[in-house]
Amino acid sequence: MFDYLASMAPGRSLAWDCGTGSGQAVAHLVRYFARVIATDASRQQIENAKPLANVEYKAAPAEDAPIQ
Repeated sequence: MFDYLASMAPGRSLAWDCGTGSGQAVAHLVRYFARVIATDASRQQIENAKPLANVEYKAAPAEDAPIQ
């Protein structure tokens, strides 16, 4: 699935994992993208996410995602 998603992306510099939860998908996305912003509305989920060098975790609902 992640191979397919990466192949559909217009570039590989940035990906957004919306609704990341505790970051299970992020561990796969970092193999394909230079930087990943992972958001979840639950601050507790973000606090339980595994830190990764090129992942920026943020507690935010999808409609207010701080993506830059």
